[in-house]
Amino acid sequence: MHVPGEKLLIKMWESLADKGIGALLTPWQMRRVARAAIDSKIEEIRRLAEAEMRIELLKSRPQEPELKGPLLLKGPELERETIPETAAPHAPEVIAHRAQQADALRKEVNVAKAILAAEDALASEKPTSLDDEIEPDWIYRWRDSASTISNEDLQQLWGRVLAGEVKQPGRYSLRAMDFLRNLSKNEAQIIEAIAPFVFDENFIWKKDNDDSSAKPNIDNLLILQGLGLITGVEGLLQQTLRFHPQSYSTQFIKAINKAIVIDVDFKSNSDTEKKLSYSVMALTSTGKEIFSLCSSKANEEYIKKFGAMLRSKGLKVRIGDLVDTPNGLGVRNIKPI
Repeated sequence: MHVPGEKLLIKMWESLADKGIGALLTPWQMRRVARAAIDSKIEEIRRLAEAEMRIELLKSRPQEPELKGPLLLKGPELERETIPETAAPHAPEVIAHRAQQADALRKEVNVAKAILAAEDALASEKPTSLDDEIEPDWIYRWRDSASTISNEDLQQLWGRVLAGEVKQPGRYSLRAMDFLRNLSKNEAQIIEAIAPFVFDENFIWKKDNDDSSAKPNIDNLLILQGLGLITGVEGLLQQTLRFHPQSYSTQFIKAINKAIVIDVDFKSNSDTEKKLSYSVMALTSTGKEIFSLCSSKANEEYIKKFGAMLRSKGLKVRIGDLVDTPNGLGVRNIKPI
């Protein structure tokens, strides 16, 4: 029985294994891909727990002689420095060696957890293209970055980065990874808080004189502008919708899991282009990459307000659920606003 995302999982492991990345997990990789069994996941979690216990022992008792027992059951062989047998347990070189062991193992655990998050993200995905390969430099940069992340929420984020690159090589730039590497947990939460207000992975609508709670927080917007993810918070940027003359025209504006459907009837005046402009804040190129990693759902009240504004300009506006179909993205459960 095939796992839905099996081909993508195999592609991910082939990209990682030949570069020695994910050493804590690779002995089980083919069994995990082939069977996707619960006992395999339990084994992974147990191994990571053992590794974390080992780290704590190394950190809490750096002065002790070499801890007995295997580092991990069939785990990776960490690079070891030669310590003279005559060295005292409290000798600086012994303590430094224990610290290096703990640091190396912690990095392996961090990378392993991010890989597991990528597996979960890919497990139900359909492959788009398996021919394009991930650039080796990208993989090494990803490993070096993910190895420094111990926060579980951010590890999930780095897992989504890897999953997205496996699905579409070139999807995430080295610049975006550098941004993520310096991202704090608080900044990540702000990005998630603003994500429900993003349309078409491209812009955020600016509604003047809106005192409701269904709007992006201005302080958060200014922070993201300072981070270089959006622009136009204090400016006068305009977005224009254009409808070219024909008997009937339909356009879609996506909002994560929702979509606005706009219909224009040209029967009464089929020779005149119709257009509509409104104020927006624009996502930068890096912002588009970062916001695509968010797991938030659209703010439906905010979408309806945007739709109501479009309707007030004489357009027929409806809202529906954005879903994956065999032929690509589609809109279902369409209702008038």
